[in-house]
Amino acid sequence: MDLLDNPVTLEILERSRRGDRSGWGHLVRDHEDMLLRVAKIRLDPRLAARFDPADLVQEAFADAYTQLDDYFRDRDAVSFAQWLRQRLISRIARARRDHLVAQRRSVGKDHAWGDGVAMAVLGAIIDRGAGQATSSCITKRAC
Repeated sequence: MDLLDNPVTLEILERSRRGDRSGWGHLVRDHEDMLLRVAKIRLDPRLAARFDPADLVQEAFADAYTQLDDYFRDRDAVSFAQWLRQRLISRIARARRDHLVAQRRSVGKDHAWGDGVAMAVLGAIIDRGAGQATSSCITKRAC
C-alpha cells in the first residue's frame, strides 16, 4: 500500500534498492531522531555501559540498507518508518540476549570510569615506565 509512505520516500528507496546511495542520507536524517528516541527508551539500563543508543541506530540503518528487498516484500503492510523501527528493536533485542540473557560477561561488573579513575590508572602506568615527574604532570594536569 503506497499510501503508507510518501512518494519521495518510495522513490529514494527504489533508487537505494538499485544501488544508488545518494538519497539514503536523506532518509537517515529524516528518521534518525525518531529511532534515537526509541533506542533510548528501549535500551535496558544495564546495557548502557556497553551500548550507545546512537551506535545501535547506525547499526539498524546498516541492517536496513542491506535488507531493502525485505522492506519491498512487506511494504503493503508496514511503512518504512515502522520497518526501520523494527530493525532497531531487533538490534536491541539481540544486544540484550547476547549480553544479559546469555551472561557472557556480567554487565553488573561494567561501569563507566570517571576522569579521576582514568587519570589515576594512566598515572600508575606512567609511573612504571617514564618516571614520577611525568606521572604528576598528567594526574594533576599541570605540566
